[in-house]
Amino acid sequence: MTTSQEITPVESYGPKFKDRSGTKNKHGVKFLRPLGKFKGGAGYVAWECECPYCQTVFVIAANSCQKQQSCGCNRAGNAGR
Repeated sequence: MTTSQEITPVESYGPKFKDRSGTKNKHGVKFLRPLGKFKGGAGYVAWECECPYCQTVFVIAANSCQKQQSCGCNRAGNAGR
């Protein structure tokens, strides 16, 4: 699990935070747990997720939760086939 941005642990994610732990998006990406917030920028919550194709654990920002399809292994659109 790697990320190019630094993640800061936080005590509270704020009033608009939606806990997605244990749920999946429409592509099958499973949200395991929030890790903190990315430093700088908009300060999106960093989520630890599991890829539906290869079960790799990876990190994404909250603003990508609904569109994320995989850890990157499905870039050609044919992973798991």
